[in-house]
Amino acid sequence: MSTNKKEYMREYMQKVRKLGKVIHWREYSKRKQFKIEYLEKEVQSLKEDWLMCDAVCDQKEFKIRELNKQVKELKHELKHK
Repeated sequence: MSTNKKEYMREYMQKVRKLGKVIHWREYSKRKQFKIEYLEKEVQSLKEDWLMCDAVCDQKEFKIRELNKQVKELKHELKHK
């Protein structure tokens, strides 16, 4: 065992890192950055899904309006015959 506190801490941290109990701050930063990027991509994907669904809903709404208009026209024709 080292008599110097700094050396002792260095040795101790190396041992616990080898055991997997503690990760180096650089590794911790890489993992956090990876998680941030993953979450940002997930958010972007959900936004794109939302926009796609919104576009489909708009198309469906337009189709419903067209069909309702046709129904009204046909009902009007039937009344006036």
